[in-house]
Amino acid sequence: MLIFSFLANIVQNSFFHYENSLGSESKSDSNFPQSQIPVLCLSLLRHLLSRFQQSQTWLEIFHRKILLQTLLCQLHHNLRRQNDTEIIHAILGLLILVARTAKGSDGLLTSDLAQMIWLPLSDVKQATPEWIPVFQLSLQLMVQLLRNGKHEAVNNCVTVVTLLEEQLTSFLLAPKFSLKSSHIELSVVTASFIAGFMAYHKQVSL
Repeated sequence: MLIFSFLANIVQNSFFHYENSLGSESKSDSNFPQSQIPVLCLSLLRHLLSRFQQSQTWLEIFHRKILLQTLLCQLHHNLRRQNDTEIIHAILGLLILVARTAKGSDGLLTSDLAQMIWLPLSDVKQATPEWIPVFQLSLQLMVQLLRNGKHEAVNNCVTVVTLLEEQLTSFLLAPKFSLKSSHIELSVVTASFIAGFMAYHKQVSL
């Protein structure tokens, strides 16, 4: 489908211009930060993908345009810099959709998610209001990969638990100290991830 190819090109170009703009935004641009352009492009691609998820066309275009690697690389850069979390949200939301398909899940699981996502995310020690959605979406991605990848996703889960042990523990205990909906939702998705991981990890260990 031509529109998928068109949007893939736009997303990649928006990343290129966004990276070039870092550190050079003038005061006149402050009302429309450069991060909003890739966020808008990602939102359009996500909307299109959600409508045509059963089609194989988008998978072919993702492969041909190396778009999955582009998304992971941009996610990695923003996680390392710990900036523009709205771009991180948008990419993770798109990756969750990709992970809902068998081939999309396989593509993600054969990527180096430890380096691209979990290692830089482990440097974020505090789940501030800005970062709670990032952790929540990241764990939702892992839950989705478990559902589709099953045993193939276990190694990634081990990496997540190892690198984010401190954060995961605090998320599970969060309702003891705060009943804010964001903290409860984060605790729930953390428990869902741990439960899914333990079920498959036990089967692999037997």
